[in-house]
Parts: sequence; structure tokens; C-alpha cells
Amino acid sequence: MNKVFEFCVNVSGDLWSSYVFENKEDMEKWFENEYKDLESKYENLTCRISTLDKLKVGDECNVYGDGDEVYKILDIIKRAENKYSFLLDSGCSEEVGKCHTKFLK
Repeated sequence: MNKVFEFCVNVSGDLWSSYVFENKEDMEKWFENEYKDLESKYENLTCRISTLDKLKVGDECNVYGDGDEVYKILDIIKRAENKYSFLLDSGCSEEVGKCHTKFLK
């Protein structure tokens, strides 16, 4: 799978979840359709939108919560619609939204 994600939407309230998107248009469609469904099922939802580092398979990254540890992205795992994780060379998988390049030298 060869995807590059640009946006992350973190939902909080009665549902805590993150969704990632390859472009702004897909994210806007998600808000128009799927997010409205979530609002009807869960109360008190708020969202935070952030831009991602556009990581892809083969790139090195850091993971929030792991300090300056450096990992190599080996694959992408689809968990659900708009919910993806990276398989890292550590053997662990991490949500795409938790991976960044802040501490790479």
C-alpha cells in the first residue's frame, strides 16, 4: 500500500479516535458524511485538525511518547476506514497520527 497522509483529525469527547487523510478534499468529505454520523451516536464531540509530516514506507520517523527514538516505516496497516497504522522496524505498529520527524537529525 502506497499512501501518504497529510491531515489528521483527532476526535475527543464521548469518543476518542484519530482519522487520517491523504488530502484536504477527502477530509472535508469525511466531515460532511461520517462525522455527522459520529455526532448522532456520541455526545460532546470536539475535533482538532493537524497537518502530518507526509511520511511513507521507507521513511524514518519518531513516535510521540518514545522520545528521540528513530524507527523505519516498513508497511501501512489499514485498521478501519480512515484509520491507518505504520508497521515499524521495532515490530510494533503505531497510528499514523503519532508518527513525526521532529527529532530526526
